[in-house]
Amino acid sequence: MATERLPAQASGSGTGPDLAGWLEHVEAEAGPSGSGENAPEDHDDGEPDQRQTPSPSDETDYITSFKSRKHLMPHWRNVLMETRNPSSGSISVLTFRKQAGPVPRIPAAIPPRAVLVTDLSEALINALGPQFGLSPEIFEEHLVQSGYTKTSYDDPDPSTWQTRFLKRQHFSLRWYSMVLRNDVEPRDDRLRELLIQEKLVWRGSVQSRGPGKAPIRKKRFLYTPFNIFRREWPLSSMSRTPKQRLVKSPDQRGLVDLEEGDEDDFAHEWNPGMRDPDDDDYNVVAWEERVTFCWGHWDSGDLKSVKIPILLLDPLPKMKLMTGVGATAQTLNVMPFSRRLAPRGPPPVLQLTNDPAALDLLNSYTNKATRAAFGVHEWLNHIAATKVLAGNHSAIDMLLLAVFQMIRQDTIVFLRHVGNILDEISTGSTDERMMQEQLGHWRSLLGRLQSEFPVFERSLGEFFAFPYQGDNGQGAPPPPQLTASLQQLREEISAMNQRSQRTRESLLAEMSLLESKRGIEEAESVARLTELAFIFIPMTFAAALFSMQVKELADDPPPLYGFVIAAVIALAISYGLRLVQRSTVVAEARRKWEDEIRSEGQITSRVLPVRKVTIWLARKLSAKLLIVLIACAAVVLLLVPIWTREAMDTSFRGAVTAFSLLCLVSVAVYAIYNWSTTGIVSIPNRGSGVLGFGRIWREPDEDEGARGERPPDGSEVPGDGGGQQRPGSENHV
Repeated sequence: MATERLPAQASGSGTGPDLAGWLEHVEAEAGPSGSGENAPEDHDDGEPDQRQTPSPSDETDYITSFKSRKHLMPHWRNVLMETRNPSSGSISVLTFRKQAGPVPRIPAAIPPRAVLVTDLSEALINALGPQFGLSPEIFEEHLVQSGYTKTSYDDPDPSTWQTRFLKRQHFSLRWYSMVLRNDVEPRDDRLRELLIQEKLVWRGSVQSRGPGKAPIRKKRFLYTPFNIFRREWPLSSMSRTPKQRLVKSPDQRGLVDLEEGDEDDFAHEWNPGMRDPDDDDYNVVAWEERVTFCWGHWDSGDLKSVKIPILLLDPLPKMKLMTGVGATAQTLNVMPFSRRLAPRGPPPVLQLTNDPAALDLLNSYTNKATRAAFGVHEWLNHIAATKVLAGNHSAIDMLLLAVFQMIRQDTIVFLRHVGNILDEISTGSTDERMMQEQLGHWRSLLGRLQSEFPVFERSLGEFFAFPYQGDNGQGAPPPPQLTASLQQLREEISAMNQRSQRTRESLLAEMSLLESKRGIEEAESVARLTELAFIFIPMTFAAALFSMQVKELADDPPPLYGFVIAAVIALAISYGLRLVQRSTVVAEARRKWEDEIRSEGQITSRVLPVRKVTIWLARKLSAKLLIVLIACAAVVLLLVPIWTREAMDTSFRGAVTAFSLLCLVSVAVYAIYNWSTTGIVSIPNRGSGVLGFGRIWREPDEDEGARGERPPDGSEVPGDGGGQQRPGSENHV
């Protein structure tokens, strides 16, 4: 039976001596095996055994050969650099075996079906590069912004590299996995950078159990045993400021812990299994993960070179805390999160019955914290056992379907969580206080979603189409099961992207309404201040008048009621002017004047130019102003001789003055009333009425004629500008 057609199963490199020859060959390229201190700790979960990456040796020709040409590739900022943990990383070799019976002995010359690489290091890159003919560009794109080096978080995006125009030999996909993060360091970007720089060291004090004793000074050092430590994305509708426990010491020589307590309290804090259930909503984060696919070339004996799929995956982020007291030190393994928000492996075949053991299996499935390589192993075994792929299929079909199912599980949980956040934003936008507090956070979150979704949707389709493209760009199509599921997932991502866009537009509308309401409230506040100003400004004017050094007032100080009368008169005048300004007559006249100015001057701007207004007033009111000046001059000429003659009786002079002013005011009131009742626009075209103020009679409208209110004789229609008369009518003064 041809071995290539046997059902594929996921098995680790430590399943027996069958693959030992290949592993020894890889190790011979890099040196002897490491100490095994950083070996993965997932064996209890059923993950196959894995051989630890060999330690670095002097045979580093692969990386050294490229270092001399580093200046030609300025974007290679990780692959050629030294790492924090030279022995980190592991390799999983996927081969095949029968579903029943003993494991067959596979010759070492038989190439593996696929290779899964978890984490990267200098030794691992030196082993994989020459063995499979891989370019450093592949490792560099997988390590971009991964925390591999001290400045890795500042790496430029691969879309800006100078090699972006070349034909791609690999493809990298980034996605987010929802996890429940423990409230431990690093809590912000500053401390995360110190973590990858191996400088996250701080001092704390723990009270001694003995009474009256001084506190014991302790020094703590937090580090990660892996080289890849990507960033997290806090996904929550509420913006929560992270706790600032670690601050600069007073002597600026390091960090100190603000919160001091017993050793038991500290152990409780760093215990991943002990959590406050009320904090789950604020500790849900999206952990960034990346997978890179490339083809490796295998040369073994007389066999010609064959292509082997290689997947570069991220490790499960772990941290180690070292606490030192004097000369003693203790290391405690901790996790940045306690468990995943939802499992990523295939669901178990079980039903909830009266058997309590079913609950144990369900709890083990939901609380399992697995890394990406183990998730691929689980889905491979599930696909092979359930025969999801019908007909003839290759190892690459099973491998890509397993990777897709794992990413699909994480993406569905991510989309559901984003949907809940969008619902909370839509509900919270109706609360003014919450909207004012969270507006900046919501806009930042929605803006990032708008940028992440299109990139992820496009990269998802390109990633799973890349392995099926031949050298000439044409190849076999993906299996129908993968194509259908991929299209469905991309549609869900697109729908969530559109929903986030609608939420953003709705938030902008709510912002506009809120700003309008704020403007109205501010206008009302200003109006209240204006009302108060109409009261206090006249009183201030009266007080200032009586407080001036006026000779007449200084010789004979006025009584209190004089000040009150003056203040009341000033208040009445100012408030009366305000009422006149806001009256309907004045507002209507102002509107008509403004329309006429715009019509004559052909003004389209919102603000009327002062020059246009001045010209219009000079042209329209020149005759009226002349008449007013003549009337005032006549009154003044009449009153001046009267008041200059001292022999004339004072009462007589007052009576003449009052009569003159009364006549002048009466004429002015009559003219203003006549203008307001006959129409402001028709003022200049009223002919030669009395003193230019218009005629007494005007042509009534049709309604007045129907009611029998026409004047006894027909009159000219006021404002027609033509001075024409109706037949059988005459002018009346």
